[in-house]
Amino acid sequence: QLSGLELTGSMGNQLSSLISVIY
Repeated sequence: QLSGLELTGSMGNQLSSLISVIY
């Protein structure tokens, strides 16, 4: 079972990876 915090953290990791690629 995935908690809301884990889900948000996972999306945050994807978002930061995406930002790293853009900059």
